[in-house]
Formats: sequence, C-alpha cells, structure tokens
Amino acid sequence: MYTSGLRYGFFVLFLSFSLTRTAFAQLEGRLYLDKVEYRLGEPVYLHSDLTNTGTAPMQVVIGDSYSSCGGYRIEVSNKPTFDTSTCVSPSYGCPIGAWTIGPGEVRHDKVLLNYVHDLSTPGLYDIRASRTLTFGPPADFVSQISGPQLKAEEQFHIRVNDDGSQDLLSMFQPFLEALDSKDEEHQQEAARVIGSLAPPFLEAKILDMAGSPKTRRFALLFAWEDIEDGAWLDPDVMEPYESRGTAVAVGAASDQTVTVGLIR
Repeated sequence: MYTSGLRYGFFVLFLSFSLTRTAFAQLEGRLYLDKVEYRLGEPVYLHSDLTNTGTAPMQVVIGDSYSSCGGYRIEVSNKPTFDTSTCVSPSYGCPIGAWTIGPGEVRHDKVLLNYVHDLSTPGLYDIRASRTLTFGPPADFVSQISGPQLKAEEQFHIRVNDDGSQDLLSMFQPFLEALDSKDEEHQQEAARVIGSLAPPFLEAKILDMAGSPKTRRFALLFAWEDIEDGAWLDPDVMEPYESRGTAVAVGAASDQTVTVGLIR
C-alpha cells in the first residue's frame, strides 16, 4: 500500500514536471535582417520574432530593447576584431515589463544597428547576434524572472555599398512622416534613425529635432557623433568648440540678433 502510494506520488510529480517542461518549450525565437546588401547611409535593422507554438499563453520578461533588459548581444565587425554591444543599462538598472504571447501569436521587435555600431564605411560586415529572455506562465511572475531562458542566435554577412545618396531622401520619407506621429514610440524610433544616420540633406530637420523635448536626445547624436557620454562636461574637450563659438551677453529686458556659423 505504501509502495503503491509512493509510486503514485512519483508519477504525479513526473507528470507535473513533464507538463511544465512542455509548456516552457513552447516559445521559439528567430533573428533576421531585411536583406544582405545595403546602401551607405541606409538603416540596418536586426529583427526578433517570438512565436508561441503551444496551446497556453506565456509571459516573457522584457525591457527597453536598447538597454540590457532587452536581452540582445550584438557584435559587428568589418575588421578581424568585433565591436560588441550588449546595450549596457545605467547603474540604476532599467524598467522591465512583460509580454503576454497567446497560442499561435508572434511578437515582433527590432533594433537599429546603426544606433550603436559604425556602418559608415563601404564594405563587408560580419554580425553575430543573440537574444536571451526569461519566461513563464502569466500568473507566476517569480517563474518568469527566474524561469527557463529562451535564446536565439544567428550570424550574418552583409555588404554596404556606396551608390550615392540620390535615392536616400525617398528612403527616409517614412521616418520624416513618423516624426509627426501621435504614437510616441514611432516618433522616437524615427528620430533615432534620423539622428543616428544624420544625412546631410536632413540637417535642417535634425536642428528642428533639437528644439523638441521628445526628440532632442536623438538630435544630439548628430551634434556629438563621436564624443563620449558626459565628455562635454570636460573643459579640455569643450575648448576647441568654445574657441570657435560666438560669445553672447543678453542684458535684462533686451534682445539681440546674432549670426553664427555652423561648427563641423
């Protein structure tokens, strides 16, 4: 009698474990690019699809795709060594949330490689990309943050061609239109693309972006393309720029009109 009960207990435990593993195995990840050849100055996006192939909903712990909480690790190189980006978050961490993915549902995400990596030289590039996320049943947040991990990884080889910029304006048109979008996420992503690639023919638009609180931080990508974060607080770094600037003193209840040159 005791042996039978013990066997029954083991059977229930094994069945529960098997069902849990089956449920946890129902998410599939996929990473891909739009194509293998790009024009110089064109946005290069890494896409990520998460597909629920099971019969029960799953919840994935997720954060800002451009922070460490997004789960991405991306290496890009046109040299023997790789330039790595894990999108490191600030010391205070980053906010996280969760995606609930229903049976048969696909959740899509993408990150702009040009935002962190330099793809401004024509030639061949090797890309190693992975995304690691934790997940679990929707009702059990503890299982989600400490549960099994889903990892998708791929390697890509792309070519960036210098074909001139005559058709780039039409390529950027959707991003220009999205700057006026009421959807803040679309607006910010459009500003990220324009600020990261900073095509000369959009210089006026980038200056307009600098005047908007919602897009200003992406306009700074254009103004400080190769400067380390916070370096503008160093007087030695700022000196070459300040010496080429124009000093302006505005008194109380007065205004001035000043013509200044653009520092490149």
